[in-house]
Amino acid sequence: MSKLKCVGVEFYGYNHVNGAATSTKKKETLFPALKSLTIESCPALITWEELPTDEKVAVFPCLEELIIKYCSRLKFIPITMGKGKGKGMPCLRKLLAD
Repeated sequence: MSKLKCVGVEFYGYNHVNGAATSTKKKETLFPALKSLTIESCPALITWEELPTDEKVAVFPCLEELIIKYCSRLKFIPITMGKGKGKGMPCLRKLLAD
């Protein structure tokens, strides 16, 4: 993945247009069971985009460990993903950005 420049909204696998079209008030959860995520050896990676939504969407609600290694050009990690009560990564215990 040495040529990866952007972790775009496609990464989340959520189509906010279709999600907005439904009239449900149910909260969507993306990556509901993921506990550890490592992004490593991506020297061209510059951006990691947040999910653009005003809807009730929780992203990485169980993530405990986020490790970013050898991604020296990455300037922003969207820690506050999600909207409303319980937003962000409430279970995050370890963040390593090297």
